[in-house]
Amino acid sequence: MNSFFSERVVAFIDILGFKEKIKQSLEDVNIAENLHSSLMYILSLKEDNENKTTFMSLKHLGLEITTFSDSIVMSYPIEYQGALFTLLLDVIHLQLVLACKGILIRGGVAIGLLYHDGNIVYGTAMNEAYELESVYAKMPRVIISEETLQQGIVKTKLSHNSIKEETEYVFNLVTKDNDGWYFVDMLRQKSELTEDGSEYYYWLSLLRKSVITNLNAYKNNAKVIEKYNWLKNYFNSVVTDQNAFYPVPEFVGREDQREFRKSYDDLVIKEDLSGVFY
Repeated sequence: MNSFFSERVVAFIDILGFKEKIKQSLEDVNIAENLHSSLMYILSLKEDNENKTTFMSLKHLGLEITTFSDSIVMSYPIEYQGALFTLLLDVIHLQLVLACKGILIRGGVAIGLLYHDGNIVYGTAMNEAYELESVYAKMPRVIISEETLQQGIVKTKLSHNSIKEETEYVFNLVTKDNDGWYFVDMLRQKSELTEDGSEYYYWLSLLRKSVITNLNAYKNNAKVIEKYNWLKNYFNSVVTDQNAFYPVPEFVGREDQREFRKSYDDLVIKEDLSGVFY
């Protein structure tokens, strides 16, 4: 193996509909502000990682971050403890922050040979991650194959976790789509917001509002509406999941907890007879 390369797990992430967002930003100041703050946030991830004096930096653990235009590449050496799990969690945090701003992302996660140092990143793993994003992801999701999931679990350095435990932790961060691809299951990661159910509910409400706005705005654009229909179906499947645990805010009295749990059902995105989503 060429000494330039090492085996790493990498995520290639792209802002979905970036060109359209730029056009919209010329007419809508809110979209302009959200797009700008999203790009600044992505840039801050790299700057914080490069600054070894900040608590956000994981560069000493092998994390590398490269940003360009509307894209971000993140990778860890595969031998890093829990490398795949940690990278998937990083992707989830990125999704949670950007989704609240109405910014959706698409991407792919791969394992393979990679040279990643600062602004320079290339290798077979990068090629695969890019292909997953540009060819196969299609919807606002970050995809990963079952083979890569299994490789990441087996190859990563384990601490106190057994392979069985690591498998459980990793597969709790993804879900399998109808086309066979696994994707990062950002909507079910309530613990990555807070343990307080009010914040999780509020975040879902923000996302719901954004999805409804775009479903109604792009109903005549088949290419765009397909992506928001996918997100709507994913969203509805989560908030109606009878097996899921929906957190209740600490300030809600015991007698009101049942009603609060029912309020998740009210988040379901519906469509009236005239084709308007609400």
